[in-house]
Amino acid sequence: MKLAFIFNPGPGRARELAEQLEKRFKADLASPQDADILVPVGGDGSVIYALKHHPGKTVYGIIPPGSRSVGYAANEFSEDEDLQNSIGASDRYPLHPLVATITHKDGTVKIERAYGTFAIERDETQAASLLLSGIFNEKAKTIEVIGDGLVFSTPLGSTALNYSHGGPVLPLDHPPSVIIAGMGLYLPQMGPVVADQRAAFGIACQTPRGGDRPLRLNFDGQSLRPAGPGNRFVHINVNVAPAAEGFLALKAMPHPFRRFFVS
Repeated sequence: MKLAFIFNPGPGRARELAEQLEKRFKADLASPQDADILVPVGGDGSVIYALKHHPGKTVYGIIPPGSRSVGYAANEFSEDEDLQNSIGASDRYPLHPLVATITHKDGTVKIERAYGTFAIERDETQAASLLLSGIFNEKAKTIEVIGDGLVFSTPLGSTALNYSHGGPVLPLDHPPSVIIAGMGLYLPQMGPVVADQRAAFGIACQTPRGGDRPLRLNFDGQSLRPAGPGNRFVHINVNVAPAAEGFLALKAMPHPFRRFFVS
C-alpha cells in the first residue's frame, strides 16, 4: 500500500506527526499522484484540500493526538496505532461533489467544485437578491430569494454551514444528493430542500432597480469574488457530479462523529 502524507508545512502538531510518519513508512511513500491512499494530517480542512487537489483518490484523514483540530471526515489516531491496518479495515464512501458553472457579466465562465459546501452570500450590507430555479416537489418552479444567501451541501458537507442554517444531516451512504438551505432569508420562508443526483438548479443574480448587490461565492471555505472592476456574477448552475470524484475512508465503528453520518 503506497501512501502520501499531506499536511500544512507551517509549524504545528500536524507537521510534526506527518514527518514522523514519513520516516516510519519511508519504504511505502509515493507522490500523491502515484499513491494508493492519501493521508492528510489535520482536520476536515486537510481532508477537503486532498480531495479537491487530487480528485479520484481515496483519502484517509487523521487527527494528530492532542490536536485541537476537529474532524467529521477524519479519523482519530494514536501514535502506536497500526496505520496501514486501520486504513485496510476502514469503510469507503464514494463522493459526488457539487459542480457550479458561474457566468460573469463580462462573459467569463468558470467551473468550480465543492466536496462539502457551496454558498452564495451577500458581500456587503445589501441583501442578496436571487432567482432560484429547479424542481421542487416534482414541479418546476422559480423562487425569488432575498436575504443573506443560499447554501448548497453534499452529504459530506451537511454537518457544517447547512446544519447551522437548519438543513438536515445526511449519512455518507445516502444516495448522491444536494441540500439547499436559506441563510437569513427575508423572502420566502423557505425550508431546506433535498434533491437527488438528477436535479439541477439555476440561480440568477439580480440587481433590483439597477442597484449593485455584490455577492461572494464560497467553495469549501475558499471565497471567490468577480474579477475586475464593474464585473459581477450573472448566473450560476449547480448540479451533482454524475460520477464519484473521490473516496473517503473512515474507521469502522466506533468513530466519534459517525452519529452524524451513518444511517
